[in-house]
Amino acid sequence: LLLRDANKDADKYREAFLKRAIPVSAPSKDSIANYPEVAQVIDILKLINCYNQDIPLASVLKSKIGSLSDSDLLTIRKFTPKGSFVDAVKNYAENNADEISAKISAFEQYFSGIRLLAEFMPCGELLAKIVSEKGIDVQILAKPLGETRLARLNKFIEVASASGQTVSEFMVGLDAQVEKLTMATSAENAVQIMSIHASKGLEYPIVILGRTTKSFSIESTKGDFLVDRYYGVSINHRNLDEMLITESL
Repeated sequence: LLLRDANKDADKYREAFLKRAIPVSAPSKDSIANYPEVAQVIDILKLINCYNQDIPLASVLKSKIGSLSDSDLLTIRKFTPKGSFVDAVKNYAENNADEISAKISAFEQYFSGIRLLAEFMPCGELLAKIVSEKGIDVQILAKPLGETRLARLNKFIEVASASGQTVSEFMVGLDAQVEKLTMATSAENAVQIMSIHASKGLEYPIVILGRTTKSFSIESTKGDFLVDRYYGVSINHRNLDEMLITESL
């Protein structure tokens, strides 16, 4: 797929291919934090750092760590319709003896141990431990484009490992850090998205030319002068007596 400006337009095409589980290789300006597999481990870090947060708790409970479904979360909320979701989870576990309460208990036992380790274990090492123990990597690989998804997660863990920081230290300025963390989607057996200039000499057997319906830009006609290979140079007419500038063409 050839584009006039791959850096500007590639993300829209890349997302369209990925939604249809079509492998694609393209540059990307999107932060990897926008992808669900990375967003989930960020929620894990947020919950480790401060447990009293409704959205991260719901996210982690739905992960392989909690193994709860959307229906389970709805049941918990219906049991305690008012107040925070953190309190609703606690209240459900204390007043019920069913499969959901058993999962909550197992989750709290595991996560309390993780939060204890987070006091001294480096953030990257802790994340790698969680991903391995709970089979999060296996779950990601089983999804469409699993290798690409797992590569994004591993890149995030590598950044956390390189920092050498604990979770609380790593969380300081995390939003600004991950916003700059991008990753080109790549694969050999995939649709290649690139600029027309970059495609020179590659001789692909099948080529799609993108953005052909885009209107021609008229920005170049709004300047003080125009340059044409056949008609030469034209400049605006300047009336110095009346201090006016008018088009000469």
